[in-house]
Order: sequence, then structure tokens, then C-alpha cells
Amino acid sequence: MQRLARITFLSAGLVVFGIAPAIAQQPPRTGGVPPISRPTAVAPATAPAATPAAGGVQIAVIDVSYVFKNFQRFNQRMEGMKQEVETFEGELRNQQKSIVDVAQKMKEYNPNSPEYKNLEETATRQRVALQTQAELKKKDILEDEAQSYYEAYTEIQNVVTAIADRHGIGLVLRFDREEISPDDRSSVLRGVNRAIVFQRNLDITDMVLETLNRPVATGRAPIGPAGPGVRPR
Repeated sequence: MQRLARITFLSAGLVVFGIAPAIAQQPPRTGGVPPISRPTAVAPATAPAATPAAGGVQIAVIDVSYVFKNFQRFNQRMEGMKQEVETFEGELRNQQKSIVDVAQKMKEYNPNSPEYKNLEETATRQRVALQTQAELKKKDILEDEAQSYYEAYTEIQNVVTAIADRHGIGLVLRFDREEISPDDRSSVLRGVNRAIVFQRNLDITDMVLETLNRPVATGRAPIGPAGPGVRPR
């Protein structure tokens, strides 16, 4: 599985200490965890015309990447994590400035002098403490990000289950609804490697998003097998 990676992480401080930004690159839409982006307008939901397959199983499809990109509460949580990282970056820069100031002060003394050695020890302690702090923060952010994805995906699964139960759907397949751009090589490659070549009136993506983004008094929809389904059609 590709790593969960969406927030620009400690772009200055962590790189200085050899810690690669772990949540900075956007994975492709095929496989892995879908990319993060700010919420966008959600198209009105329409009921799927669940169609029996050859064996009698009714089938639907869902664009999970699109759902993640437009899941409002999930994206709000990701934005909060991004702001947390930006605040920590500022703290790192301040501490780095302190280390630079000590290094400048060292130039005033002979390398063999006690003053120089004391400043050198101080700078070393500060660098080690800063690297440790950055590594711990990186670990916390990655764990929070993984938990956020897990909780969001669990909600998505529960909503899909409720919709499938209501409409008698026996199988829901993941697909990519994004149009292929002939001028974009990566878009073409994603398109020709799609598992689903064609579908008609089976897409429940908007129905799932409508339920996930439905306002609730508690700020979090009580989604589960007995939770909200779709509006009667």
C-alpha cells in the first residue's frame, strides 16, 4: 500500500536533519489511499439503477478517491493537521535560529578555549533535541493521519453498506469516474488500466457523499449498519 501522504511536512526543519517529508507527495489515483484536497461542491445524488449481473447479483460502483476528496469532515480534519504542522514548523525555525546564533558566537573564541567548547556542547545538545522533537512530531502526525483515513474509510464502508441494503445491491466495485485527458500521459495510463471499462447508471458515489456530508447536530453523522441510508426515491 502506498503511504498516506498529503500534508507538506516540516519542509525546512526535517530536511535539515535528514528526515524526508513523509506526507508531501500525492499518490496516483489507482490503488493505495486516495489523495487529499479541499472539499468541493458535491453533485446532487441520484438513485442508482442497480442492474442484475449474469448471475443475478445487483452491482454498483463507487469512486472512492472522489469521495475522499469531497468528504467535508475528513478534509476539515486534514486541514487542521496541516495547520498544526505549520505551527510546529515555526517553532522549529525559531530553535534553528538559536543554534545558528550559538554557532556564530563560537567564532569569537579560539577552538581550544573553554568558552568555545562550552558553546560547542550547547549547540550539539540543541541539535540533538531538535532532531528528536522533529522525529516525534513526524511520528505523531503520521499516526493521526492513518487514524483519520481509517475512520473516514470506515464511515464510507458503513454508508455503502446501508445504501446496498436499501437498494438490494450485492456487489460494489471501486472505479475511477475521472475523464481521461489525452494530453496527460499519467491520466492516459490510469485510464487504460481501469478495472471497469464501462458502467451505466450504477454509480452510487454521489449518494454516499450526500449522506457523509449531511449536516448533523453533533457535527458527526452516526453512521453504521442501522445508521442513515438514502432518502426514499
